[in-house]
Amino acid sequence: MLALAALLFFLWGCSSDRQGGAPDFSAIEVRYEVIANGWQGKPQYKAAFTLVNHGPAMLPDTGWSLWFNQGYRQLVADSTTGGVRIERPSGDWYRLSPKEGFRLPPDSSVVVTMVGSWSITKVSDAPCGLYFTFGESRIPVRQYQVAPFTRSEQIHRIPGDRVPIPTAALDFEQNSRLSLLAPDEVTPVLPTPVSLQRGEGEVSLEADGLEVHYQPSLAREADLLAGRLEALTGQRPRLVEGGNGGAGKILLAISPLQVAGKAREAYRLSANEVSGIEILGSDAAGVFYGCQTLLQLLPLDAWAAPMETLRVPAVLIEDAPRFGWRGMHLDASRNFHQKESVLRLLDLMAFYKLNRLHFHLTNDEGWRLEIPGLPELTEVGGRRGHTLDERDHLHPSYGSGPEADAPDNHGTGHYTRADFIEILRYAADRHIAVVPEIVVPGHARAAIKAMEARFRKYMEQGDEAAARQYLLSEAGDTSQYLSVQGYDDNVVNVCLESTYAFLDKVVAELQQMYADAGLELHLVHTGGDEVPDGTWAGSPTCADLLAARDELQRPYDLTYHFRRRLRDLLHARGLQMAGWEEVGMLITDQGVAPNPEFVPDSMVLFIWNSLWGQQDLGYRLANAGYPVVLCNVTNLYFDLAYDKDPDEPGLYWGGYVNTQR
Repeated sequence: MLALAALLFFLWGCSSDRQGGAPDFSAIEVRYEVIANGWQGKPQYKAAFTLVNHGPAMLPDTGWSLWFNQGYRQLVADSTTGGVRIERPSGDWYRLSPKEGFRLPPDSSVVVTMVGSWSITKVSDAPCGLYFTFGESRIPVRQYQVAPFTRSEQIHRIPGDRVPIPTAALDFEQNSRLSLLAPDEVTPVLPTPVSLQRGEGEVSLEADGLEVHYQPSLAREADLLAGRLEALTGQRPRLVEGGNGGAGKILLAISPLQVAGKAREAYRLSANEVSGIEILGSDAAGVFYGCQTLLQLLPLDAWAAPMETLRVPAVLIEDAPRFGWRGMHLDASRNFHQKESVLRLLDLMAFYKLNRLHFHLTNDEGWRLEIPGLPELTEVGGRRGHTLDERDHLHPSYGSGPEADAPDNHGTGHYTRADFIEILRYAADRHIAVVPEIVVPGHARAAIKAMEARFRKYMEQGDEAAARQYLLSEAGDTSQYLSVQGYDDNVVNVCLESTYAFLDKVVAELQQMYADAGLELHLVHTGGDEVPDGTWAGSPTCADLLAARDELQRPYDLTYHFRRRLRDLLHARGLQMAGWEEVGMLITDQGVAPNPEFVPDSMVLFIWNSLWGQQDLGYRLANAGYPVVLCNVTNLYFDLAYDKDPDEPGLYWGGYVNTQR
């Protein structure tokens, strides 16, 4: 009897040890599966987490949370099952925590289902950046898998989705309609030049003894070409200032010429055995683009490994750009890109003769440029990690993870002043102008939180004047709104004078960086898009302004007030204002129309919306008198998925964008 009691006590003790103690979160496996889109015939999805406890201890009903990021989707109230709740503190950041009575014993699992708005059709839509918190500990989820998307209800966005599901058979059928072009029908240069005449024979450029002759004003272009040729041949060509070219040589010169009636950025490239290679440009930019055409004519094998002899087909090419603005947009705010990546992008842009880098430096999820005198912008606004108060950094977004200073955290990082000046000079050497984007009044959460941190710092020092100098938010503002990305605190208060002091400070520092790079800043992109309804409605300062100004009838009219103030601020510094299309739009009771007020200011509008009946919006704004840059989402957004394949990453709110579009 005593032996039996001892055995029972031993077994109980083992069971107690096995289910007691701190949970081992590294042993918790997380699975995610989309059950169906178009759930219950509505534009919504149903999905499920499965938590599997491979550890020795019970996962209890208190003390822990599972955090993750997922592209903003509103969860349907009371749709979560499995003994947990899922909340969205801010933006794309979600928290799963247990309800009272939740238990997950060892060697068991629990299924948590939820219903959310819109659809989830791709692996890249699934939750990312998962981690547990337990007390002060933050534990990344190491065992995470997303179930394959195999059923039509997982891949179609909504009931009746007409875009076919990609299959090998469909690809074969579509490709069978194509036919190969003969080699001489394929243009060897991108973009296609105005004129290309093929000659007989080829020009041989021998690495040993190759020379680049150039006019004195083209030293920079000659040096860049020599650097490229060195990488392709293993030897740096000899640079000869003032040389006349000749067989086996390259000549760079400026010459009065026009191509298709254009005398800017135009060039003529001739390659033949007698005179070698001559690149004549209407200006330095034209010569530079002619050099890029030469590089495109070189053998592909040379780009893989240096070749002693480069053979160039005999050609006569004349070209000039159809568009004066040939741009690329880089968003470094949501996910940071290292300086070296930016320089590499500039090289690629130059290779394809692009001449504008639209550099998106700020947004809700990050401020990426050092501004002297405002260190909080990068110390707080340029870092992301787990936080409940955002006093030191922003919360995770886009799966950036819990540790703010982890080396693989793509949510943390910024360009120092020296970095930015180097980028500016590097771009200018390649005839690329950098257009900075500082986004206001919406999409400004990183700046707002940074200036709130600055406010606290100076208030703790007893300096209220300094604390309020650049403040972007108002403590007594009770406005209720929700941005498209799920933020309720991302719009600056346009009624505070400190907002304009902040903007003037930032712009002044930007101008100085350009000046120190030996350049001049001409155009500032100010964002201006997606200001949600309800903004400023609860601001006491804005209430006073609305009461004092007869032309301001409602809170939304403050957007026009802000644009006028910002325009005047920029004009006072000799700068031109740009923004997304909303900046040039007027909202009335009759609908949306071009706003004639800002046409005389030559405010540049960037048009992304080519959807939802707005396919002609860019043309309407141009016809109204605005300078327009087309950025059509349906054709030019590289972050949209190539097609509907679940394993093909990307967004699809604007459709699918492939190389045929």
